[in-house]
Amino acid sequence: MMATTKRDHSSQSHWKRFTLIHTALHGYALLTRLYLDCLSRFLESKQAVVGLVQKRFSHDLVVSPKTGRIIIRQGAGGRSSTNGHVVTVFGCTGFLGRYLVNRLARDGAHVIVPYRDEDDMRHLKVMGDLGKIIPMEIHLRNKDSLEAAVRHADTVYNLLGRDYETKNFSFADVHVEAAGVLAELAQKHDVDRFIQVSALNARIDSPSRFLSTKAEGEVLVRSIFPSTTIVRPSLMYGQEDRFLSRLAMSRGLSVRINGGNTKVRPVNVSDVAGAMFKMLDGANTVGETYELVGNKEYTYKELLDFIKDITNLDIGDVNVPKPIASLMAKVLNVLPWQTLGADEIERMMIDDKLTGAKTFEDLGVEPTLLEITGIQYLRRFRTNLYNDEPLKKGVVGKKKIFHTSYLAPAGSAAGSSGGSGSGNTLAFDPRELTVDQSKFRVGGFAGQPNTIHSSQSGDVDSNESSMNDQPQSSEQDEAREKRQERFMGLLHSGALGTPKIEHQRPGTVFTLPVVKPKLM
Repeated sequence: MMATTKRDHSSQSHWKRFTLIHTALHGYALLTRLYLDCLSRFLESKQAVVGLVQKRFSHDLVVSPKTGRIIIRQGAGGRSSTNGHVVTVFGCTGFLGRYLVNRLARDGAHVIVPYRDEDDMRHLKVMGDLGKIIPMEIHLRNKDSLEAAVRHADTVYNLLGRDYETKNFSFADVHVEAAGVLAELAQKHDVDRFIQVSALNARIDSPSRFLSTKAEGEVLVRSIFPSTTIVRPSLMYGQEDRFLSRLAMSRGLSVRINGGNTKVRPVNVSDVAGAMFKMLDGANTVGETYELVGNKEYTYKELLDFIKDITNLDIGDVNVPKPIASLMAKVLNVLPWQTLGADEIERMMIDDKLTGAKTFEDLGVEPTLLEITGIQYLRRFRTNLYNDEPLKKGVVGKKKIFHTSYLAPAGSAAGSSGGSGSGNTLAFDPRELTVDQSKFRVGGFAGQPNTIHSSQSGDVDSNESSMNDQPQSSEQDEAREKRQERFMGLLHSGALGTPKIEHQRPGTVFTLPVVKPKLM
């Protein structure tokens, strides 16, 4: 009997304990659910403020009118989201290609980058998020490798092109045959968009083989893929271009063709890449032709003058006749590295002309001015003397003047004393100027004690280092010490007034304060 009572009491105590634990867990679950609900509402309110709410809208779902393929955009935008597109960019390792890949990857597209040399595409892998850049090795004469790069894409950009012919590939091989093969593969695998990059002034009857084959490629691609979008950019400039850089490096000796009178409309490569990115989802761009040019026309002579103003290079005015330039280009093509081609000489004789096709304006893109962006691409051609100098026209060919001017205070004896020049101006050789808090040394000046005026002008070149390296005699050292003592006496007496250093370079003046040493 006692055993049964103990057993009942034990079972009741266990049941009470179980009930308490169950009630506590239930209450904890309710509190947790309430906390999570409040937290989610709080985060939604915060995200609504900054525009980060992850919601699906009707415009996030796009149905291809050609194939019925569903393209779904996910994420808030940017490289870590996805815009639903799988894009293949042939010619991605070229000048325009790297800018286009970067623009596509920044929007979250999966980009297939076909390549021939692995080293040429390594810099493209970091342009997109993990797994968004897919490298695939190809060869233009291996159709299976090309098909593998096209098979899973919904958009194909063909940027393949060569400025000069090689022993392996001619203009026709790249601009016509390869373009036709890619169009056939895009049509075979139901690719939604095929965007072909041609060139401005492309005509079948053009004297340039580059331009004529580009026109043939346009006709062939349109016959195979009727909804192809044709893009005809003008000469493009940028960080790695072969246009402005060549003009700056050549010093005018290889580009003054046709007397420098050929008219061109250069365009920024970033503007072209941005316009081509807009064609990805632009239904109104299907089957259209676009001529992407800069908003200002220049002659080669004007461009060379512009480069002079920016770089301060002494670019020559040598005009090379076309036959001689073509012969020189053919000889240079024998070299194993890239040089100026004979067909490029032919293109330098052709003015840029629009045919009435659509332009940047139809895409809502405003091209940048060369005068605004040119400095960032040409600054690297400046010497160390002009690297930080602001842009100012009309400075080439002038002497570089270095002088120090000391403005005497109003009413001082020094300011009213006579002499040559206006005010108290001290001119000296800047190669002998050193400024130190403890040792203030200035040498190389000459003149009267109160009114000291001289001029020291001349070109700064590589001979300065050799002049400074020459041994100095004891007489020269003594003369320099005397000049320094005279200057320090004038400075300490206050006769020179407030000092300032004017370092006048061509077209600009920098005024630097000089610390007046304390008298011990």
